[in-house]
Parts: sequence; C-alpha cells; structure tokens
Amino acid sequence: MIKWSIYFIIFSFIFTYAGWMRTYGWPGLDDEGYSIYETPEGNFVFAASTEEGITVFSLFVCKLNSYGDILISKRYRFSGEFSSLCPKTSGYIIFGGNDLSVVILDTNLTEISDTTWSGSTDGSIRATANSSHNRFAVCGGSRFAYTNANGGPIWTSDVLYPRFAIFTSAGNLLIGKANLPENYRELVQGGAIMLTTSGDTVWEHEYGSTPIRFMGATELSSGDFALVGERGIFSVRDRSKIYILRIDGSGYEEWSRTYGDQMSIYEPRAVATADDGNIVIAASCALFNEPYTKILLLKIDSSDGSTIWERWFGDERGAVVYDMKKTSDGGFVIIGATGGSLFWGSTYCWGQNGEDILVIKTDSDGTLGTFALDDSKPTIELTASPNPFNSFCNVTFSLNKDCNVNLEIVNLSGQIISTLYSGHLNTGEHTMKFEISNEPSGVYFIRLKAGSQSITRRVALVK
Repeated sequence: MIKWSIYFIIFSFIFTYAGWMRTYGWPGLDDEGYSIYETPEGNFVFAASTEEGITVFSLFVCKLNSYGDILISKRYRFSGEFSSLCPKTSGYIIFGGNDLSVVILDTNLTEISDTTWSGSTDGSIRATANSSHNRFAVCGGSRFAYTNANGGPIWTSDVLYPRFAIFTSAGNLLIGKANLPENYRELVQGGAIMLTTSGDTVWEHEYGSTPIRFMGATELSSGDFALVGERGIFSVRDRSKIYILRIDGSGYEEWSRTYGDQMSIYEPRAVATADDGNIVIAASCALFNEPYTKILLLKIDSSDGSTIWERWFGDERGAVVYDMKKTSDGGFVIIGATGGSLFWGSTYCWGQNGEDILVIKTDSDGTLGTFALDDSKPTIELTASPNPFNSFCNVTFSLNKDCNVNLEIVNLSGQIISTLYSGHLNTGEHTMKFEISNEPSGVYFIRLKAGSQSITRRVALVK
C-alpha cells in the first residue's frame, strides 16, 4: 500500500457553536466520504475515497476535532471505491474494494496491516458494523462475512444482496437483504434475516407487496427495530420513496410508513435512534423541479411513524449522504459529498464542480444551531505570518480568558514536531516564533488548545 504526501484541504465551512458544516477534498479530484465515527474523546474519524481515474481509487482517513478542524489526515492507495470504517478496541479497521480488502490503522491512523481475503465477499463492500468483542459484520455483493479482529472471515453466508448489518443487544446479527430477479430493474423484494454469531438462522422475513430495498436499521429501546429503505418500481418511469418499517424482536411488522412524493427521488442511507427514543433518517433527495440534490434529515415518531421534523442541507453544488451517526451530545453527524448525483431509470440530478467530502454536525434538533458565546470559556483566534514561510513564521493568538494553553506544530502524519508553548497564559494577544530547519518542505498544522477550546491553522514551508 502506498501512502501519498499530497496535502489535504478544507475548502469551506459554516460554523456555529451548536453545529457546523464543512467540505474537505483533494485539489482537482473527486472525493466522497463513506463512513464516520465519533471517538471517545469527542473527535471524529472518517473514511473516504478519491477517484484518480476510471478504476483507480485512493483511500484516505481523517481525524477531526469536535469543531471539524483537521487533526490528522492520511491517504493510501486502495482497491475499490467503497470504504467502510469501524473502531476497534485500539485503532480502526477499514473494509473496501471489490473483494474483502482490509486495512488496520492505529489510533494515529498509521497503517498496521493490509490484507485481502479473496472469495470472502463479491462485489463492492457496502456496510460494516462492529461489536464490543472486536468482531465485524461485512456486507458485499451477494455474500455476508462475519470476521475476527483482523478482518479475517470466521464464516460467510450467501445472503442475497445484503445491504446492511447491525449487532443487536441480544448479541445476534440483523441483516437487510434484497432478492433480485433476473431483470433486477423491475422488482426488488426486500427482507431481513436474524442470524446468531455462529451463523445459524433465528428468523427470516420478507416485507411489502411492492419493491423495497432496505439500506439501514436501528434498534429501539424496546428491543424492536426500525428498518429504512427505498420503495418503488426500479424502472425508467418511476421514482423511489423512503420506506420505514418497525418490526418486533421476532421480525414481525408492527407498522410501516412511506415518505415522499411521486415525482421525486429519495435514497435513504442511514438511520439512528434519538435520545428521546424516536427515529432519525438521513437520505439523499432529488426533488421534482429542483436542479440539485439535497440531504434530508428526517425525524419520525417511533410509535406510529408520524413526522416530527425535517431538515434540509445543500446548495447549488448539490449534496448526497452516505452515513449518519448519533453523537454523544444527542446530536447527529452526517458524511457524504457535494456535487453528487442521483440516478433513477433515465433521470439524473447533478451537482456542480466535482465532488468534495461533506461533513455536517447538528444538534439534537437537527439544526446547526445559533451562535451563543459562553464567557466562561476562552474565545481564541490564531494567525500565522508569513504563510507560506521559508525558515520561520510568527504565530499570533488572542485569548479572552486566562487559561492553560498548549501550542503545537504537527506534520501531515499527525506527529508533533514542536511544542511552542505549554502552560498558563493571561487574557490578551500573544505572539510566538516558529522556526524550522530540519524538516522538509511541505504542509504543517499549527494546533492551539486553550482550555476546552481548540483551533488549527495550516501553514506551508517552502525552502
């Protein structure tokens, strides 16, 4: 595996105290973010894919702080477009490629191993899940694999077109599947299967009288499950809607709802259980008579499926979603891409200007919130000049409160190459000189932590 040294860029951001929305990407290339997790420290780690050519892709991984600033970013050559990331007991595991390709990273996102388990799955890796026992569930093509801590298959199952898998509180595996006839564009019969971690079937059901393709599931506090998917005839004449199904622990339907209008395209990709026990769904949408794709965050009542609220994200660049998780503060984090497109039959809905990774952090109400300054916390500003620099630059920052400060210089590999200051500072403006002589030309990050706040700035050394 090759690690690339091209620098990673934050293109734009919308930032508020409660939430934020940022795009990330590599200059001149198409990037899509596929999976994201919150770390125990409140940071975020995501896995994404860069398309370098028709069949050439790179995997890159990135760690963000709670405000979306880059802490670590690394890029690797990878076989295949789909990249699904899961946390391990220590570090991370990523599945992708057209076979079961596995990359294991440490907590600094440095590669530990790179393995391909030929014949374990077929087709692109579409979903992963993990348990506290360092076991992983991998859906790919028409086969499902249950793996050990290194991604090696313990057993596989010919589950027809598995679309998602989750570990249940009872220790079993709930897998969504689609039965595709020979002419797959005309009919998809959606279903679910519950397996033990030994691969034995607990129950198996199919649902609905019209085609359904399930894309995700979440367990409710009662032990029931909410499944979400697309519903519609997959042909040139029709569109898809969001289909929501609540089932009990034995797989029997309790209620189902359909969301969306006849003329629009809805592609749900993720579902989560909110802190209040209700259901939140993230979907990509191409609305009728609107030229660009948007992301919908939809909250529904878990008791009957009625709508509680809906939130829309996106602009003229277009936006699509691939993953969404509930965060420790009760909010939600979404990852996807700008410039994305949806295709249904002969219909395309395009974004603009290529694709960049899109990450959105919302509050529990699904909004970015409003800025409210807490005077008990330090407000920090950080600048570096000159930038680019040749041998030194002046790092200037200001504090509105006395606090403990840590000012570090970090390289692209996430290594701290210099600590400019660590200690207590008073309110006001402070300037420190950053000199560098033994490091090569390239991009570096100035990382300032002041109390509970943090900020990062990118600088370029040119010798």
